Amino acid sequence: MTDKRTDCEIIVASRGRPELFETIFERHHQAVYRFAAGRCGPDDASDVASDTFVRAFDRRDRFRTDRDSALPWLFGIAANIVRERRRKSARRHGMLRRSTMLVVGEDARFESEAAERVDASFQQRALAEALSTLSDDEYQVLMLLAIADFSYSDIAEHLEIPIGTVRSRIHRARRRMRELLEHERPITDDSATHGRLL
Repeated sequence: MTDKRTDCEIIVASRGRPELFETIFERHHQAVYRFAAGRCGPDDASDVASDTFVRAFDRRDRFRTDRDSALPWLFGIAANIVRERRRKSARRHGMLRRSTMLVVGEDARFESEAAERVDASFQQRALAEALSTLSDDEYQVLMLLAIADFSYSDIAEHLEIPIGTVRSRIHRARRRMRELLEHERPITDDSATHGRLL
């Protein structure tokens, strides 16, 4: 039977009964995974999502009880984890990028095969790359709109910012993405999420 309680009610109850926090995981894992994938790619998104729920569980005493939904809180934790991982792995990623460039430059066959793989997954990668150019503030409001299906007023309330700021951030984010994507092949996926992103 589906638990009808709000996230807040479940988190408060989980302070005495830790097993109840599993409901928060079940409700929001997919959204947190997609949020993380947009910031760090699908390869690291599972780890980020897992770390997010571990950290959220450990810090559930800090959850603000005036919020019904845990998503903005979880997105904030995920964004912090992504930033931490980027700082720790910046040098390693730089070395990998340089190595990849050397291989591509020296091996024409590898370059041709890579081009075919890129072509096959172009739309998803183009969208992910465009999303990665957004500031954390812009990305967060766009994800709350597209993934969490929050209204502008919901976003303003949960992030404690004026609704005009929400509109401005979403407008800037969508404009930047359109500018980046208009130079590439058109996105043909007509899913609701893509529609709300662009």
